[in-house]
Amino acid sequence: MNFDEMMDISQDEMEKSLESFGNVIEGDVVDGKVVSVTASNVFLDVKCKSEGILSISEFGDNIPSVGDTVQVFLERKEDREGRPVISKSKADEQRIKRSLKTATAAHEPVTGKFVKEVTGGLSVDLGADILAFCPTSQIDINRVENPSEWIGKTGEFLIQRQTDRKSITVSRRRYLEEKINKARDEFFNTVKEGDVVEGVAKNFTSYGAFVDLGGFDGLLHLSDMSWGHASSPRTYMNKGDKVKLVVKKIDPETKKVNLSLKDLTPDPWSNVTELFHPEDVVTGKITKMTEFGVFVELKEGVEGLAHISELSWTKRIKHPKELFNIGDEIQVKIFNIDTENRKISLGVKQLLPNIWDTIEEAYPIGSRCRGIVKKIIPNGVFIELEEGVEGFLHPDNVSWTRKKINLHDEFKVNDEIDVFIIDIDKENRRIALGIKQLTDDPWQILDAKYGNRAIADCVITGVTDFGIFVKIGDSELEGLIPVSQIPDFSKENPKETLDKYKEGDSIKAVVMEINPKTKRISLSITQLVYSEQRAEYSKYMTDGSEETDEKASLGDFFNLGNKE
Repeated sequence: MNFDEMMDISQDEMEKSLESFGNVIEGDVVDGKVVSVTASNVFLDVKCKSEGILSISEFGDNIPSVGDTVQVFLERKEDREGRPVISKSKADEQRIKRSLKTATAAHEPVTGKFVKEVTGGLSVDLGADILAFCPTSQIDINRVENPSEWIGKTGEFLIQRQTDRKSITVSRRRYLEEKINKARDEFFNTVKEGDVVEGVAKNFTSYGAFVDLGGFDGLLHLSDMSWGHASSPRTYMNKGDKVKLVVKKIDPETKKVNLSLKDLTPDPWSNVTELFHPEDVVTGKITKMTEFGVFVELKEGVEGLAHISELSWTKRIKHPKELFNIGDEIQVKIFNIDTENRKISLGVKQLLPNIWDTIEEAYPIGSRCRGIVKKIIPNGVFIELEEGVEGFLHPDNVSWTRKKINLHDEFKVNDEIDVFIIDIDKENRRIALGIKQLTDDPWQILDAKYGNRAIADCVITGVTDFGIFVKIGDSELEGLIPVSQIPDFSKENPKETLDKYKEGDSIKAVVMEINPKTKRISLSITQLVYSEQRAEYSKYMTDGSEETDEKASLGDFFNLGNKE
């Protein structure tokens, strides 16, 4: 190639360069090609006579490489030194302004960063030193107590209002709400019951866990975490864990979702009747205790209940914790299996000796034994004969003589007393006890002594309008002499007759009736007088039989005093 040809080529290139230079317009955003990068500057070809220079600080952490294209704002094609004046920040500002207008019109989110706290909210840097205002109420879906904690966090925002660079209002809350609503609508339109979904464990409660399914929550109930007994959600997951779950129930109208973890595995109840049968004795682990019994796990996911009444033959148990601890392995007997309701009835005491089978040998009826007062109620006293074996003492069996007995005055809890075994009901596990039976029945003694209208020595214990109360002989029993059985009793002047009798006086009377059942004794002074009169008459008739030719009648005897 000769010199003329070379000159022609250089001239062509120069013309093309000049044409290119003429195409760029001051005030436009143009593409610049990086031709060199130094420690402090980046040199760009912006199709001007000279290369444009940008401070490397304008790029922040995103330093370009040679050959990269960078958009810049062309302020002037030449300065005094003949170099183009360019600005990356102004280009970014214009680009962001355009994108903000587009996002506003299209209702699309923009990215921003919370940078500082201002009155009523936070400033958000949208890039290129463009700041927007986000009210405190629009920072998050949940209530924000301390806005300053959000400074430095990046997020997506929807533009609520835009007038100029200095007046842009954004909302992160509105963006999140629309995102959640969109995700929820998509979920309810595409997911059906039985589907497996993925979520993030969010919050735990006493009854289960809430799982984030994409901005909205589904409930994983405690009972749906395991086929067996689940005591705490934290046993199966931690906050923030990603978990796969089965959609158990979905309600598009209320937008509620119930989830299940246990349905990811086969139902352990499907073959229960093959593994367990009534009357089987098996070993299980106690998983839960309540006031009404213990739950025993027979296999993973299969539990049975041993009612508190089936734990001991003899002990009065208020709570199973008196006998067991959670985690204990125990042997149980299977009573019944109800697969429909997923219930298995168990017993524990059936594997232990039952003292009630031989109770009559241990406590023969009619025997005497000692017990401890455990409980006093208005109609009786519970007395423990040994641990788990109690008898009942009725007030009627406390005393032969006293009718009204205050049990709280008579007994104290933990008193040790002697008792008499009156009766045993093995079927209902009841033992009737007595105290008065430890001594002879004074009614029988009295009846044997005075049962045939005998004359008794008495002591007056009280005088009333209707009769005289007396204590009979050396017993503690009291009887009544009615006014009708008091000689010379005058209805017109009863006081005159009764005043003759004083409390403490000793008198004699005939015992007319003894009724142990009603605890009543009737006596008569009148009958005593008749008896004495008969005795006198008999004596009279006997003494005068040899001297008298005519026999006197009993009526004559009673009328002796009336003859002249």
